[in-house]
Amino acid sequence: MKARDKGQVKEIAEARIRKLFEFAKEEARARPELAKRYIKLARELARKTQTKIPQELKKSFCKKCGLIFTTKSRVRTKKGLLVYTCQKCGEKRRFRIIRN
Repeated sequence: MKARDKGQVKEIAEARIRKLFEFAKEEARARPELAKRYIKLARELARKTQTKIPQELKKSFCKKCGLIFTTKSRVRTKKGLLVYTCQKCGEKRRFRIIRN
């Protein structure tokens, strides 16, 4: 595979990852198991193609159980951090708050 082909593969993979996250957000409330499957597929695709999941999407799901953070999550701020707590498994994700 040539270098330019790898670039095209990564572009296609990122577009598919974004689409899978979009599908997961649509199904999150009605069918959470299907949403988890979409997230799992997106993560596998990113791993196989060595593509990074975009930062805004990376913050939107629980790494432990794979659910999208929706109404079943708690969001708090603490010492310059944004803390998401998954209500299903209790996993906490911490992100630094960037101020302008």
